[in-house]
Amino acid sequence: MIKSTLRVAIVHRYFWPQNYPYAIMLKDIAESITGVGSKVSVYTSSVGDKEEANKRDDWQRKTNVKVFSTHLSSERQVTTVRKAFNAVWFGLWLTLKLLLSKHDVVMVATTPPVIIAFLVTLLSKIKGFRVIYHCQDIHPEALVVNGSISCSFLSKLLIVMDKTTVKNAWKVIVLSQDMKTSLIRRGLGGENIHIINNFIFHKLINDVGIDDEAKNHPGKVRFIFAGSLGRFQNLECLLEGIAKHKNSQDIEFLFLGDGPLKNKIKAFVVREELSNVLFNSQAPIDEALAIMKQFDAGIVSISEGVSKVAYPSKSIMYMSVGLPIFAVLDTDSELATMLNKEGVGVAVIPKPEVIASGIRLMADSLKNGFFSTEKIRNYAESEFGKDVILNRIVDLVMDEV
Repeated sequence: MIKSTLRVAIVHRYFWPQNYPYAIMLKDIAESITGVGSKVSVYTSSVGDKEEANKRDDWQRKTNVKVFSTHLSSERQVTTVRKAFNAVWFGLWLTLKLLLSKHDVVMVATTPPVIIAFLVTLLSKIKGFRVIYHCQDIHPEALVVNGSISCSFLSKLLIVMDKTTVKNAWKVIVLSQDMKTSLIRRGLGGENIHIINNFIFHKLINDVGIDDEAKNHPGKVRFIFAGSLGRFQNLECLLEGIAKHKNSQDIEFLFLGDGPLKNKIKAFVVREELSNVLFNSQAPIDEALAIMKQFDAGIVSISEGVSKVAYPSKSIMYMSVGLPIFAVLDTDSELATMLNKEGVGVAVIPKPEVIASGIRLMADSLKNGFFSTEKIRNYAESEFGKDVILNRIVDLVMDEV
């Protein structure tokens, strides 16, 4: 690629070293865009932690990326009112920053949902920069699906705003064909919508010091669910299916993570006496990957309709350490089709009895050596490797330069 100086801004509520997968991804994206000769600025938040500040300062000196941040408290386990205040403040601060700076391209994602991307779109009309809208989820539809929005007027208003953002964006990036189709169903042409999924955290995986012998637990198949324990994940339905294996001595489950439904599902496990279901708190990504590598299969569970507005990126993380996937989701989704076509997992519809049958099928398949760890890793590398995805993103940013 020919190097060219382009002034690029990246906007997101979170940024490395804050421990969110997309926040960490943005660090690599910023470095890659800088690597082809562009000047990159990041507009984000900080938690006021000295260690965070020192890491960012060292990184800025090494990369020449400029990080601008406003202090905002963490949104884990805070009220909706507090989240709304943070979003408003971040929007006001960002407006001032973008008005007082010059950029050719501004890349904005979906956190906070809808409002920030719409704001950036309005500012682009004043400042003349081009917008790249990186949709990790499609909002407000995703908020409606998980029950965060119940007001039809509000959802319609937010759809109008987001439709305006997508229509006016120079480029829109989504993670799957399902997500692109959902945007087109709003009545958009789709010519500016590009499908680029998230990538594997190579360095983190290479740092994981556990080899495949860690899976040596004779006679037992171990499933892991790693991620948020929230409304998107259809956890009650999943657990009803798991409960049908309460007396199966050869199957074990671990839920690794936290979220608003954790106490509820733990109460269900106690009530149903599911001794083969265990829990661990959320862990940093590198630790989570090390834990995943000790298991036999990764669980992806999402509510009906979620696959149309989001892509469960934990599936990529599972495959990166060689785990086949047991997926509970719409079986006409892109992920379900991929699992069946490539032989890297099993997909079932979200019904307890079907989930129970699928678990047994998956367990028996694993015992019989149906899934190849090496094949799964190689497939993940070819489709979701860091270099593969970053090159596609950089090409998109530098297009027509």
